[in-house]
Amino acid sequence: MAHKKRKKLSEQEIFLKAFKKVNREIEIERNDGKWVCTHRVWKNKKAYNRKRDRKIDSDGLFYLCQHVLNISFFTYYKCCTFHIQSR
Repeated sequence: MAHKKRKKLSEQEIFLKAFKKVNREIEIERNDGKWVCTHRVWKNKKAYNRKRDRKIDSDGLFYLCQHVLNISFFTYYKCCTFHIQSR
């Protein structure tokens, strides 16, 4: 089998390769040994995404529960004050 000849790298390419390697090592060290993707894939909003579509809006749910609790508390409070006043 014939071996492929390696392409000779210019000084600029060698510098860039070394710079990228050091930069990667610094990033891994900074993130507790985990590599973090810096370029994420763009997601189409029109495409079907079951996970995103079924996601519960936690802020809306919080305000809805708070509203229901406030209504039930105030109705209970009004009933108690009315009952106390009528005595």
